[in-house]
Amino acid sequence: WYKNPRANSDENRARCCSHRCYCSTGDASASADDERRGAYRTPTGNGQPRRRVRIGHSDREAVLTRPGFGWEASVRFGGDVKFEFAVAAVGAAGQPRNAWVELVDGDDRREVSRVSIDTSEGWQTHHEDIRLPDQGEASLVFRSSGPGRVAWAETYITRPNTAMAPNIVLIIIDTLRSDHLSCYGYPRKTSPNLDRLATQGLLFLNSFSSSTWTLPSMATLLSGLLPDQHGVRSIKGGLPTEISSVAENLRTAGYRTAAFTDGGFLDPRWGFAQGFDRYNSTGGAAWEPKDVAVIEAASSTWLRENRFEPFFLLVHTYETHQPYTFREGFSERFLGGDPKASQPASIEAWDLARNPDDEVLLRQSLALYDGEIARADHYVGRLLETLRESGRFDATAVVVTSDHGEEFLDHGGVEHGVGKVFDENLMVPLIVKLPGGGEGQRLEVQVSGIDVAPTILQLAGVRLPKDLPGRSVVSPAVTEQPSRRMFAHGLNSFPDLNEERYRLDSGGRSVVFDRVRDHLSFFDLEVDPEMRRPQSSERESGEGGLIARIQAILAWSRGEGAYFVRLPEDVVRISVPTQSGVKPVVLWDGLDRKEIDVGKIHRLRPNLPHILVFDHASRARPLLLELEETGSSPSEVFEILPSDPQQAPSATDVLHGELPPLMRMMATSQTHSAHRIEIDAAVAEELRALGYLE
Repeated sequence: WYKNPRANSDENRARCCSHRCYCSTGDASASADDERRGAYRTPTGNGQPRRRVRIGHSDREAVLTRPGFGWEASVRFGGDVKFEFAVAAVGAAGQPRNAWVELVDGDDRREVSRVSIDTSEGWQTHHEDIRLPDQGEASLVFRSSGPGRVAWAETYITRPNTAMAPNIVLIIIDTLRSDHLSCYGYPRKTSPNLDRLATQGLLFLNSFSSSTWTLPSMATLLSGLLPDQHGVRSIKGGLPTEISSVAENLRTAGYRTAAFTDGGFLDPRWGFAQGFDRYNSTGGAAWEPKDVAVIEAASSTWLRENRFEPFFLLVHTYETHQPYTFREGFSERFLGGDPKASQPASIEAWDLARNPDDEVLLRQSLALYDGEIARADHYVGRLLETLRESGRFDATAVVVTSDHGEEFLDHGGVEHGVGKVFDENLMVPLIVKLPGGGEGQRLEVQVSGIDVAPTILQLAGVRLPKDLPGRSVVSPAVTEQPSRRMFAHGLNSFPDLNEERYRLDSGGRSVVFDRVRDHLSFFDLEVDPEMRRPQSSERESGEGGLIARIQAILAWSRGEGAYFVRLPEDVVRISVPTQSGVKPVVLWDGLDRKEIDVGKIHRLRPNLPHILVFDHASRARPLLLELEETGSSPSEVFEILPSDPQQAPSATDVLHGELPPLMRMMATSQTHSAHRIEIDAAVAEELRALGYLE
């Protein structure tokens, strides 16, 4: 909300009492949000940008005040309200200082909260019940005294509202493959609490991650974008600040946002803290030992102390990530019964990689992994119980998923970070408990990580951004769809290895494209669900086949043009005449990407699908193409003009709809004297359905 230019209007300015400068107090629509959400967020800014301040493991957006100076925020509604803020001392270790808040109503000024703080105490959260004047605006003034600066964060005013939007809790259990949960049919009882949650909501049996390791997959979960869209591909970069995350969208809509994570690739430096009022990263960048108990304790404490609703809470744990660790009280049940199996304290995935024929080591690894799942499930159950005890469970939507799976020699390898796009690395749980609960449903429709963000936004009543490729899984358009395509991007997490693969599933078939080796593999999932026997590619290469589909998805997700045209497979040469109004043009020749230079002739590989990608901004500027097909003479020039140039194919069209047909509107001679071309009945019907023919 603080980015909204309307917030800088005179109506929404408040004077900083000492500096006589101005600060934004919120969006011009804040009063409407007050009524709908029952809450009001006071600003964090006094003429300077908000800063992320990290104290201990907690990273929060805050404004800093110096002794004697403060900042002022106006509030619009009156009556009995709850007031909350967090404050911490910055610098000058060991030297105490004071911070206080005053309520100003006209000429009347009174102190509503005062606290003594010290650097050793970290963040301190304070709650006050105060009465605001029923008429006119009042102001809250934040001040501090003593040496050094004071950081103010998470300042809220809340009043009861029965029409409040639902709370949302997103639980991400890192490295959790769905086929090791009992609610997904696993014979070991690893997940009683998740099983119970599934009986109260939606369980998606065919849920896939969008990538094969944490950074790109988490970026997708929190943005709703594919890896080629958000650009998070390696450890060299995090989620760009210009991308609007789920947390930012919810905070704009009046939600309080908090996250408790296990650190590592969830450390704030990777960009995932944007949009969160509070972002606790217990492991930090030092990769401290994982412990879901620590995450649950911090999350449950926040739930008990937080009086602001609605809220969005992200909970993340590496509990099931390798090394697979013996967890007392959980691992024994899975190690027992094997006289050769001792109780190892920990097993590295690479121990298994070095000893792939050691069956005892494999059983031990699986047992410890299952023990970690059981422990994660136990603490998820405790978190859900905290929601029940606070009376918020029914009013809260709970989403449980993972960023990727884990391989245990399923296809000859281990772990997950080498970009392999088989089910063991991609199939993850997705359980959605809706506000108010309901009877459990087990759904067969294919869903993926790109669907999590739009699901959360729809549950919150927030309008979905237009560029999201996924759809809400609670929408009938998804749940009632018999078949849906799945697209995943396999990336390598090791900087010294170059691996990149794409996978597209549709209609019981799957294509895997290994970009580094320029190799395609096709699988019939109905007869080979474990993807061990690649099939012939002949039936996948024609128009409408999976190669053509993956060409269009790759072009669209990289922002290469807006329109896609299928060319006949027997085209052998192509060029864009200099008279064409549209340039440049990108061509996918099979799965090779080529730039087409205007006026130059390009030869194409025969018997492969070809996708032409181009931008088109005006009906007055058509694309001219000169094509030469096998056995034809001479070349013909075709004019291609979409029926509505202002509406490019949407994300849904590209991922889940049908590709546009070959759009040959006019055939012209080399002198560009137009004449109509001959088309058969099937093509005519397709063009008529799309509005190209009357």
